[in-house]
Amino acid sequence: SRIISELLLVKINEELEDLSKIHSIDFNFMHYVDDYEFYFRSEYDVHKLKNKIIEIFESYRLKINENKSQLLLYPYHSIKDIKSEYDYYIEKYNTKKDEHSLRLLFFKADELTSLGEKGAYKYLYKMLYNRVDLSNCWTAIEPFLIGHLLIRPSISQNIVELILKYMDLVSERLSKEIFKNLEISMNNHLHNESQWLLWSLIKINYDFTVFELEHLYKKCDDDITKIILLSIIYKSGKGSEEKLSSLLKEEIELLATFNFESDKWLLLHEWYMNKWEDYKKIEPHYNRNKFFQALKKNKVSFLLA
Repeated sequence: SRIISELLLVKINEELEDLSKIHSIDFNFMHYVDDYEFYFRSEYDVHKLKNKIIEIFESYRLKINENKSQLLLYPYHSIKDIKSEYDYYIEKYNTKKDEHSLRLLFFKADELTSLGEKGAYKYLYKMLYNRVDLSNCWTAIEPFLIGHLLIRPSISQNIVELILKYMDLVSERLSKEIFKNLEISMNNHLHNESQWLLWSLIKINYDFTVFELEHLYKKCDDDITKIILLSIIYKSGKGSEEKLSSLLKEEIELLATFNFESDKWLLLHEWYMNKWEDYKKIEPHYNRNKFFQALKKNKVSFLLA
């Protein structure tokens, strides 16, 4: 009868409430007769308690109808929620240390991002750095790193930190792919992406050839990217190479026709402050501008470290 059924469900509800307390997992539920809905803060919590919930129902000879059961995700996450979302997969990877478990972590980040959680990937890379050992699966992770450096420049620093941690395992292919993506970014005038990719190559000590530096500088149409390239050229000692020296002489001749009121002011300033090729040619510009005289006096440089 309906009354007996309700009395039975009251007992089930009490056990479900106890389950939440025993495992210290916050979840809510509601039901209409024997149709139950459960609300968890994370998928990890679902996995942890699902079998326990099934056991409670089965102890009263009630079976879960898997055909009617479904898991729905809602895009409401806090930092605590994101951590919980990853915990299950981190635990799984740390147990198995296989490529499949590692990929599941990235798929989870994709899922969270698609649900509107903008910090999902940044948090993932922090956890990969702090909570897992990637030594056994490094080759499997490199394609993800390459792709994310290109399409997620805002987390480049987190990615590079991870690369540096496993520098002994990094393949030559990784740096070549980053360089290839750099060329693609520059061809498509993606300045922010280009700058982060260049920074990444600097951090992993990529050895640019004279040809590569000449090639990149010629196609570069962004002054900040040029400044980074110039820094690489001179720090690597390649500025005196004939092809590069000739290229930079042409550049300074062109720059000398601009002044500090032009949109070339940053490139002019850094060129002079770092004493690059024929820098004296733009010295008169400083004598006509008090602001830049002050920058010069205080040795202010905006060059990225």
